[in-house]
Amino acid sequence: MDSNELMLAGLLLLAVLSIAAIVFLLINPYLSGEHRTDKRIQGVTENRAKRIAIKKQVEAATNRRASSSDWLPTSSWGRPLSRCSNTTSFK
Repeated sequence: MDSNELMLAGLLLLAVLSIAAIVFLLINPYLSGEHRTDKRIQGVTENRAKRIAIKKQVEAATNRRASSSDWLPTSSWGRPLSRCSNTTSFK
């Protein structure tokens, strides 16, 4: 074997090892269960974020409702007057 053949064999070995390392890095998360764990953690985190967002929406709606009821005209019993309380009829 001369040096050109040794160089070619070395480069082929290096290429095969590189490809094997890349394949191992891509497949390893699936084989070790890491991929399932990541999905499970992501699902829990998304659910928590959704719960927080819904809670903020409910709080905002409650605050709007409370602030709008503060400025509504009230009857003598303390209840807000309805929009249809107009007793005059239009002809």
